[in-house]
Amino acid sequence: MAIAEFRFLWRLLFFHGANSYMRNSELILFFFFKNLLFTPPHLMFTYYSLFSGQTYIEEWFISSYNAFFTACPPNFRACADLIVHPDMDGKELSLELPNIYYIGRLNTIFTGKNFFFTVSVGFAFSMVCFYGPMKIVNESHIMNAQGETIDFWVTSSTIGMIIIVTANLAIWFHSRYLSNWNLIAFFVFSFGFYYMYLWVSNFTHWVTINHSIVAMHTSPLVWATALVIVTGLHAINLVYVGWKYLIRPGPAEILSKMAGNGERTFSVARRKEFEEACAREKTRYDRMEEVRLE
Repeated sequence: MAIAEFRFLWRLLFFHGANSYMRNSELILFFFFKNLLFTPPHLMFTYYSLFSGQTYIEEWFISSYNAFFTACPPNFRACADLIVHPDMDGKELSLELPNIYYIGRLNTIFTGKNFFFTVSVGFAFSMVCFYGPMKIVNESHIMNAQGETIDFWVTSSTIGMIIIVTANLAIWFHSRYLSNWNLIAFFVFSFGFYYMYLWVSNFTHWVTINHSIVAMHTSPLVWATALVIVTGLHAINLVYVGWKYLIRPGPAEILSKMAGNGERTFSVARRKEFEEACAREKTRYDRMEEVRLE
């Protein structure tokens, strides 16, 4: 009986084991990214508030950011993201899973270099998410054709909206496998919760942003600012993802791209590309292993 169970080891190691490492490592990195996107603007705002202790974000938003607005997309991705599924993507692709086992064996995702890169990008994005609306929306003074002026909470809600959209779209761009559950996480449990919070707050007197949301949504300036900033930030994300998958892909990226395109077998050109990527990665991580063992 025990010997017969060894037939499950292939799937346990090369599918569940590799995907578990990938999902958990990227979940942790994204957790730091989304919190660095949200936290530094509190420090930046002290310049505007003369270190008075005034927060730039409404209190309920602060409590709900990690609990609701950015909770479901990364967790859904951590449960479902994968490179190749043995039962869905064909036997030929599945047989190449041992070639990407090095991802977890050599700890290639959760490294100091990747951590520093994620933290740096999160901090840089947070500066754009904060200073963009503060310079464009807050200092423009006139908000709409009726001559209504910008108040503090309109700017605050604009910054909050940009941060949430930026954080969740980052998950979207870096996901290898998107299902209906991912879409539900994005549009219902994240954006849906945020919009419900906005409109409930607009008519609730014990929330400080009440009566600001209608003015925010009727302002072309607010929407133009959000569109420009989010598009600019995710253009950078697109360049990074394009470089990773199109210009210099590794074996994992090639298999993921083939699975996403519905390719179930290797063409001659694809096989050559895959073998070259495997050789390149083997050389690279052999050096890493030598350094680790010294």
